[in-house]
Amino acid sequence: MKLSLIHANSRKKLTLNESSEVILGRGATDIPELEDDSKLSRQHLKCFFDEGNKCFVVLDLGSTNGSYLNHERMEVDKAYQIHVGDIIVFGNQTLEVETIWDDSKILKNTSEFTGKPSINLEASVTQEMTVIDHTLLSREFTYEGKAKELLILSLKNAFLCLVSLGFYIPYAKVNLRKHIWSNTKFGADSFSFSGTGWELLRSYLLFFGLIFAIGGAFWGISSYFGLNWIDFARNFTEGLGFEALGLVFAFLFISVVIALFYICFIFYMQFGTMRYLLTRTKLRSLYFNLDSSMRLNFIVSSLGGMLLTLFTFGLYYPFFKARQLKYLWNYASYGSQKFNFEGTGKDYAIIFLKTSVYAITLSILAGILEKFLEVLFEAPDIVKIAGVFFYFGTYFLIHAHFKAASLNYLVNNLKVQEATFSSNFTTFQLVRLNFVNYLLIILTLGLATPVIFIRNMSYYVKKIKVHGAIDFDVIEMRAKDTGGEFAETLADVFDFELSW
Repeated sequence: MKLSLIHANSRKKLTLNESSEVILGRGATDIPELEDDSKLSRQHLKCFFDEGNKCFVVLDLGSTNGSYLNHERMEVDKAYQIHVGDIIVFGNQTLEVETIWDDSKILKNTSEFTGKPSINLEASVTQEMTVIDHTLLSREFTYEGKAKELLILSLKNAFLCLVSLGFYIPYAKVNLRKHIWSNTKFGADSFSFSGTGWELLRSYLLFFGLIFAIGGAFWGISSYFGLNWIDFARNFTEGLGFEALGLVFAFLFISVVIALFYICFIFYMQFGTMRYLLTRTKLRSLYFNLDSSMRLNFIVSSLGGMLLTLFTFGLYYPFFKARQLKYLWNYASYGSQKFNFEGTGKDYAIIFLKTSVYAITLSILAGILEKFLEVLFEAPDIVKIAGVFFYFGTYFLIHAHFKAASLNYLVNNLKVQEATFSSNFTTFQLVRLNFVNYLLIILTLGLATPVIFIRNMSYYVKKIKVHGAIDFDVIEMRAKDTGGEFAETLADVFDFELSW
């Protein structure tokens, strides 16, 4: 008998027969990905043919971080039979059992069919072997990070940032993302993050260099010509021919220009940050991407949507956000395969409308309860404290409802090939999650932050599933894209975060 294993990321095949065996671990095979995997032991896993039971088996050799067969942890030194389609996970690596075949059986069957032995063994094997279908019918996302590992990494990053006077911050961000990505899995496959600290540090230096250069230029010009901001505004207005309208118009005009520039700046960061994260994310040796040629179109479209939102006193906002999501995700891709976002502004507007109705209703109920307590108790301080709790509780409920509905709207409208994404976030699950998190923060004085992060990641990631077939064989590998690191740096400086 023969066995063929395929490495999920490199697609490299390992073939065994009845007389051979393979030991997997750091430095134990010729798969380069295993060399740099810190979660692997030197001799982590063994695969061989069991003569007694006439089958191929895998055996964990007492590894530090364990091995998994079809998501179930294997006991140390216990042999597990493997079949076609089984998934073996060890460290950050994934092997698929692609084929198992018996040469003698194939030759016998061929001989019976043709009346003579086959001289084309490879062709016969190809015809008879069972090959795993590289499609996924239903898979979920999981997060396997441990609080202890995150705490150690956070302490290491904090120490290095301190001793380097902040210059290690970009490297700390990259280390944290690599840790998060490697512990996030789609089925049995781990994500990986390929960003570097140097590209972010370079962008930081460029940004602050530009700030000092522009600030120095303004200071030098104003000092040389003896101008101040009032003189600049007056000269600017006269230059436009509006000197009769005075300084008020000048300051108003300059404020509008600065506001428009800042709004465009936000949209630039929004697009660039998402592009940076996607282009550094890899799954099964394929990178994600966001078409950089659509950056200007996205900024112009978003600016128009923001102006319409202002002119309609916020009524257009759900349609504006839905349009942004469609722009970003319809031009995002996995390898050569584009995503498809099918959400509409009408659906998102319904979410806003329901949330507004809930907010008004709960606020009225909170007010009624406060009045009721005033009648029951003659202690105004107790009533005020209770009122604060009522209104804070109302805020948390409304915020959790809107967040759950928005996440479901995004995930449930996303497709790739014939596969659809789904999620079932609920209001009370988010309320319970946040309540326990705040309680942990208070009781541990913040020391439980790594635990809270693991709780959040495990909850959010596990709620997302993919249904339907994804044919990885038709997805072509594209050259790794770069860019977006400057926008990512700006987003970090201005504390801007992607909301989806």
